[in-house]
Amino acid sequence: MLIFILSYNRVNADSGADVDPNSWKPASESTSLLFDDKVEVILGAMRAIGIIVSVGVLITIGIKTMLASVEEKSYYKEVMPGYIIGALLVFSITTIPSLIYKALKDFNN
Repeated sequence: MLIFILSYNRVNADSGADVDPNSWKPASESTSLLFDDKVEVILGAMRAIGIIVSVGVLITIGIKTMLASVEEKSYYKEVMPGYIIGALLVFSITTIPSLIYKALKDFNN
């Protein structure tokens, strides 16, 4: 409790100037296209890395299972759902943002 009380800092960021929201003008179309290009590259790289990692993990698990002894195979059967769910999560976490971005981009156009 003492740490929370002593670490509480109050910051007042009011400059006293009035802000007119009508004075803001959006950026030009060229900066938007540059942003879109960068986002597409980043999302494409994330998706490719996610797919490679997911497939690599599943291949490794498959090879380990095929080469394992009977006891190891039973162990892999117990833990395999966790590995498969993890691989699906890695794949979906890297793919869903790009799908959402494309859907919103198509929706705005």
